[in-house]
Amino acid sequence: MSVVAEGVETEPQRQVLIAAGCDHLQGYHFGRPTSSGAAAALVRE
Repeated sequence: MSVVAEGVETEPQRQVLIAAGCDHLQGYHFGRPTSSGAAAALVRE
């Protein structure tokens, strides 16, 4: 089973979740919501 931690907002949260063995993390700590056009531009970079 793979675990996704949602709502990660700070570096200390990230560190605790990694230590707890979470496989994937997402949240404001990694990026804010964006438009589809802006997201597509990031993927092309």
